[in-house]
Amino acid sequence: MRRRRAVGRLVRQYGFAVLVLASLVGATYLAKTVKVPHDVPDFALQAESIYRLEIGAASFVVFYLGVMAFVLALGGRGFAQFGTKGVATDQVVDRQQNLAVRGLARTNRLALTGLADLRAVLQSVAKTLESHDERLGRLEERAETVESVDSSANGKSKGTGSD
Repeated sequence: MRRRRAVGRLVRQYGFAVLVLASLVGATYLAKTVKVPHDVPDFALQAESIYRLEIGAASFVVFYLGVMAFVLALGGRGFAQFGTKGVATDQVVDRQQNLAVRGLARTNRLALTGLADLRAVLQSVAKTLESHDERLGRLEERAETVESVDSSANGKSKGTGSD
């Protein structure tokens, strides 16, 4: 349990930085491995190194926005406004909704546990009923046998008594 908390604390402290570093590494890899067209576009100032730099920068921006969206979503937030002043975030899921969802999840887990216990009890009761049914069948067979013996014994005794 302590180890789990320690890992959670490390993820909260350094997780974003690690994701940004991974974005930077991925963008650098893309910049190094991108195939440069034979005719370098004019927006790259017709230089291969500028083209690679622009591809790397664009990749990093895309990766970074993806990381930001992911980290914000973990906290129940999201991008709310895009404009000339930049990007603003807003709370997408408020705390009451988050608590309600967690409470429902806990209730569902308890209900599933209760249903599993109930299933086990019902299976036990079904087995007990089957054993009682078998015993009742054997007892009925014995009762029929005893009745048939009694009726044949009574029939013989009545027959000998009339002679």
